[in-house]
Amino acid sequence: GDEPHAPYHRPPLSKGLLTGATTLQQLVLRSPDFFADNAIDLRLGVRAQAIDTAARTVALADGSSLEYQCLMLATGARPRALPLPGANLRGVLQLRTLDDALTLAEARKAAAHVVVIGGGFIGLEVAAALRTSGADVTVVESQRRLLARTFLPAMSGYVERFHRARGVQILLDRGVRALHGSGGVEAVELD
Repeated sequence: GDEPHAPYHRPPLSKGLLTGATTLQQLVLRSPDFFADNAIDLRLGVRAQAIDTAARTVALADGSSLEYQCLMLATGARPRALPLPGANLRGVLQLRTLDDALTLAEARKAAAHVVVIGGGFIGLEVAAALRTSGADVTVVESQRRLLARTFLPAMSGYVERFHRARGVQILLDRGVRALHGSGGVEAVELD
């Protein structure tokens, strides 16, 4: 994997790790001994670059390659890049990895107000965790309701009421046009 960390539990990244309820030690999936005892060669910080199915090899970013008899692809997911002016400003963060979560938790300490772009599962978990930690939180969702691709309207309404009752401001059917600031993000321009 291209991360420097051994495999870890990912669900707490958008929940307990942001609130402080989950420690780094609680994220550990297996002890280092587990990998050695089970003859697992753990390659950290090295991205797989190419697969040659005819030769049955995987080329790694460090120039080495691995032979295989059976190959499992476990690529995970990547957050969509924000195609917005200002997306590269300091303070515009994404959440996928442990390092992303640690950066978000640290940035939260200095942020009085947080805008979460996207009212899906992870966006809402982050919003709830940051609200629990004391931040003022606004969720901007482009759909007419939260979790529209996943839930029926009644369940979307329930989730929306739940978050609003806890102080999360929710803006539905709204898009983000640009992010503004001098060096760091200071404002979110809506459509």
